[in-house]
Amino acid sequence: SFAPPVKTLAAAASLPFLPPKERERDRKIRSLSATM
Repeated sequence: SFAPPVKTLAAAASLPFLPPKERERDRKIRSLSATM
């Protein structure tokens, strides 16, 4: 049986349930690290 990485699975599962503030912060961090 194929078992995906637990960390990836957990991250994907928790994404839709992130509160708006957390989502906004995550977006800022992503755009910040993208420009680095």
